[in-house]
Amino acid sequence: MARHAAVVRAGRLLVLVLFLAAWEILPRVPVLRARTFLDPNFVSLPSLVAARLWETTFGAKAGYLWIHAGASLGAALAGFVAGSLVGFAMGLALSQSEAARGLLKPFIDAFSAVPPVLLVPLITLVFGLGTGSKIATSAYIVFFVVFYNSYKGGSALPESLQASCRLLGGSRWALLRTVVIPSAIGWAFTAFPTAVGYALIGVVVAEFFGSPIGLGSIIVTSMNTGSATDLMVSILVLAAMGAALVGLMRLAEQRVLHWRPEYRSAA
Repeated sequence: MARHAAVVRAGRLLVLVLFLAAWEILPRVPVLRARTFLDPNFVSLPSLVAARLWETTFGAKAGYLWIHAGASLGAALAGFVAGSLVGFAMGLALSQSEAARGLLKPFIDAFSAVPPVLLVPLITLVFGLGTGSKIATSAYIVFFVVFYNSYKGGSALPESLQASCRLLGGSRWALLRTVVIPSAIGWAFTAFPTAVGYALIGVVVAEFFGSPIGLGSIIVTSMNTGSATDLMVSILVLAAMGAALVGLMRLAEQRVLHWRPEYRSAA
């Protein structure tokens, strides 16, 4: 097992090295530069990106990137938490109440089909160009991802299992606390890695609409000024943030759902 993990890590490192080498070398080939998109003016170079990263974190513009990345990350986390809490509560409630399901689910289904980017201008008008609109956009997107998984987890329990619990004297509250909620939590955690990525997407999209701070504002500025290096820096920082957040979600899932067989065997 340890050997397999080491091989996987070595393979990932090799892929990363090959990708960076190709990225650095290919745009310097005159033919490719002239006839394809592999032009430093379009895709920059790893060496330039690394230099800009250093400059905006510890160099001449120290703190510049931290401020913008922190603003986007903070808004994404706030939106993720808000959207997850509301989505989980609504999903669980509708899975247990036929009246609430018949009343509210058609409206939720309708709004889930509306591309969130179409509502960003409305959200911006309501909450302004600051952090509020970014959190609201992020929470709106996360809500639907978590809602549907929580709803499925609360309603997908076999009737035979619920009947067995009642036969053993379990009350409705005991059934909800010991069976339904754990099932809904398990399904919700499967949505969290996707939801946290969508939270970042929602924040960046909201920042496109005039936010003065955040990675989205750097992307818009880089597009307007033709700075491929700043654009790639923002993209790579977003990718790193997303990977880190997904890793944290996986770790939290393992800790919270420790009763699952796959996590018991891993422990």
